[in-house]
Amino acid sequence: MSSSKSWLPREIEYKPHALRDLRRLGPKDGERVRRAFKLLAGTGRGDIKPVEPREVGFLELRVGLYLRGYFRYEDGKIVVYGAERK
Repeated sequence: MSSSKSWLPREIEYKPHALRDLRRLGPKDGERVRRAFKLLAGTGRGDIKPVEPREVGFLELRVGLYLRGYFRYEDGKIVVYGAERK
């Protein structure tokens, strides 16, 4: 879990293929991933780890046991590139 007292709220940008991935997860799971990104953007809290194999700057937001969202920090924003069920 990541948390910082100096965290500033961030904007979230979803790439088109990330939106497609969220629709494929279904309404319930897609919304769970979106809520996890909203929490991360607002508070800096979330279950985050680097993507393996390490691609420069890509992180994985884990949502529950099986849902994952993939993102990077770019220009002060959270840019979401994809989501999947593991």
